[in-house]
Amino acid sequence: MSRRPRDGARRRRWPRVVVTVVVAVVLIAAGLTIWRALGSGPAGSDSEELRTTATVTRSTERQSVTVTGAFAPRNAGYLSFPVPGEVTSVRVDVGDRVSKGDVLAKIDARDLRSAVTVAEAEVDAAERELEQTLDDKLDAATVAAARAGLESAQQQLRLARHNLADATLRSTVDGVVAAINLTKGAQSGQGSGASDQGAESGPELGAPPGSDPGSGSGPDPGTAGSGSGGAGGDTASRAAAADVVVVEPGRWHVDVAINSNDIGLVKKGQPASVTATGSSRALPAVVRTVGVIGSSGGSAVTFPATIAIRGTHDGIYIGGTAAVTITVKVLKNVLTVPTAALSEVDGETVVTRVVGGTETQVPVTLGEAFGNRTQVVAGLHEGDQVVYAGPPER
Repeated sequence: MSRRPRDGARRRRWPRVVVTVVVAVVLIAAGLTIWRALGSGPAGSDSEELRTTATVTRSTERQSVTVTGAFAPRNAGYLSFPVPGEVTSVRVDVGDRVSKGDVLAKIDARDLRSAVTVAEAEVDAAERELEQTLDDKLDAATVAAARAGLESAQQQLRLARHNLADATLRSTVDGVVAAINLTKGAQSGQGSGASDQGAESGPELGAPPGSDPGSGSGPDPGTAGSGSGGAGGDTASRAAAADVVVVEPGRWHVDVAINSNDIGLVKKGQPASVTATGSSRALPAVVRTVGVIGSSGGSAVTFPATIAIRGTHDGIYIGGTAAVTITVKVLKNVLTVPTAALSEVDGETVVTRVVGGTETQVPVTLGEAFGNRTQVVAGLHEGDQVVYAGPPER
């Protein structure tokens, strides 16, 4: 004979049943949600396409050319002994301030002094010979030969004295010693000359990590003076080849290469801005020189140019890279529309104009393009409304 379960046991089964049902409902609901997400396609695919209404306005627009380049000092001396010899002294260290004419280094001048002594003796001998021919009243040809001999001896003396002076390397600018590529006891005289000037650093230059280029201020420096570098020169190579590099601190330019497609737009005196790599600050600048001799690299031909930064600035380092934006044209009070509003229908450029809620395709004549806006010279008026597919311009 079976026994009926007690009422307490039946009551204990009910909570388990309720929990099981709730879990099942939750799982079914989750499954439906996942199925709808996967089966119904991308969110918003059934929604209406995003359309933007924009107003035709007048504004001042700027056309620009953007290039990259390297910082170089506006005024620098890349100095080398033009005569060979053993370095007997180096009078400066990197970071020393020097004035134009200060002695930087010397080489052994004993042989050069001897050459001067010999040349002086030859001049004395030539002078005596000329005097003798005149005293003896020799023929004109002999006198002329004596005069030519004296002139030649005097020329050799001038050269010997010049070479002796070149045994002392002097600064050609007021500035700071940026690099020294010689040591006492080394042989010199393999550099490019005692007055080579331009831009870029030697091995002892470098920017500390995390520096923000572009601090400091000053008036427009105008032209850089006779010690500035040539446009687009390989300043790193020049610095490496020089015995001593002296730079005027704080005054900078950027050497850039202009693409052949843009060179006709870039002119001396145009305004520009320079932003050092790693910095968000744009420094005011001006196009200082534009080269006319191109160089080819691969399939592109470029032309050298220098962009002079206005004022004086600390935190910039020779050889550091920068982005340069050159303003090549400014158009005032021009009518523009978002470039995204333009389309082509049957070979004709049109926009969709909205009047009283009615959309009409209107042919337009375009002028200059300015990034995300384009000039309209005919077909629209200020205040007209145009509509196009896509988000609003930024």
